[in-house]
Amino acid sequence: KEEPMRIISMGSRIFDAAEATDGASLAAPRREARGVRRRLARHRFRLTRIRNLIVANGLLSADELAHIFDGQLGDIYALRARALEQKISEAELARVLLHLAQRRGFRSNRKADSKDKEAGALLTAVANNRARMQSGAYRTVGEMMAKDAAFAACKRNKSANYLSTVSRDMIEDEAKQIFAAQRKC
Repeated sequence: KEEPMRIISMGSRIFDAAEATDGASLAAPRREARGVRRRLARHRFRLTRIRNLIVANGLLSADELAHIFDGQLGDIYALRARALEQKISEAELARVLLHLAQRRGFRSNRKADSKDKEAGALLTAVANNRARMQSGAYRTVGEMMAKDAAFAACKRNKSANYLSTVSRDMIEDEAKQIFAAQRKC
């Protein structure tokens, strides 16, 4: 008869939104921790693959590789620069390869880097280092970091300071140049 009716006790529930007071997701800390775990696992797996590759190709034995970092360690960047000029030992070459795998350079997989401030800062640092390499006539990133005065105090990035950020293709190019130089010597 077109008279309004009401529903009584149908078992519906209304929940508040699952957000913190600032609007952030409550799952964000878990998601970030999971991302860190995945990144660290990928890093360990990458280094394990490099170590297995070194042993499989007979560069070093597993025992030698386990003790490669024992004792006095020189400047790895100076070693990377020296590898372009002269023959280095197999243990030193393994150290260089492991170092290149650890510091493999920046490559973005994001579709909209222009909106991300941190990615913009990273890309700016990469462009600055590319220009520094050309102006200083450095052949590789390792040579630049070993010889350029800008990297004398610190060769690693600090918070919000991306001085040492290079692109992955620059690291790949350095590895190719080192292999070519070692084959010649």
